[in-house]
Order: sequence, then C-alpha cells, then structure tokens
Amino acid sequence: MRSFRKSLNKTLLLDDLKTTFEFAKRQHTLRSMDFATFFIDMRLQAACFQMVKTMDARIALTRASMECLQDEACCSICLEIFQDPVSIHCGHSFCRAYITQNWEGLTTNFSCPQCRKMVAHQSFRPNWELANIIEVAKSLNL
Repeated sequence: MRSFRKSLNKTLLLDDLKTTFEFAKRQHTLRSMDFATFFIDMRLQAACFQMVKTMDARIALTRASMECLQDEACCSICLEIFQDPVSIHCGHSFCRAYITQNWEGLTTNFSCPQCRKMVAHQSFRPNWELANIIEVAKSLNL
C-alpha cells in the first residue's frame, strides 16, 4: 500500500508539472523549451530552494550557538566577558577582581554569589580552560 501511495504521489507531482508546463507554453513564457528541460529546470529550482532553507536553518543555529557561547562567556557578577576567570569552591567561575571585591572584608563564611553555597575559608583557583575558551570567543568577535 505504501509503495502504491508513493507511486501515486510521484504521478500526481509529474502531472502537476506537466500541467504547469502546458500552461506556461500557452502563455508563451517557454519559447522553445521541451518538457524534459522544463522538468530539470523545476528540479533545479526546488533543489536551490531546499539549499536556501538549509542554509537559513544553519545560520539560525549558528546565531543561537554564538548567543549561548556569549552568555556562558560572561561573569555573573560584572556581566561582562570573563577577565582572569577563577573557579571557587562550588565550581562556579567569576572574574578574579570581582570575586575578590565581593568577598572583601570577610574572614569566614564565604558564599558563592550565584548558588549561595558557603565555605569557611576563601579559596579559588585559576580556570585556565575557561580562559582559553574566552580567547576563542573573542577571536569570533562575540
């Protein structure tokens, strides 16, 4: 049944193309083109249309990916692209200057500005992997 339906759909499509071809001939828009040439031309137009749709989808996906990368490349304290990123006890990352400023004057109970997880002593380490990703993002002009 499925192959019959597929065959029927192809036949209907071909009939539609033939009807369009005959109409165009009557309107004198197809000077000396035969049906085979017309058919190939229509197939090429359809393929080009499909390529444009695919390219538009890829562009939209690329834009969304770049926006996501830009969001991830920003410090949640200063809302700018990370400068000298460091990771703290919970795993979140911030600009070294801003987390230091945020914890200024504290001697105990250091909390993460993002998740509020507490730790008794100040500790952070450079996040080299994130710094490298930031450099790549900058080269993409984000």
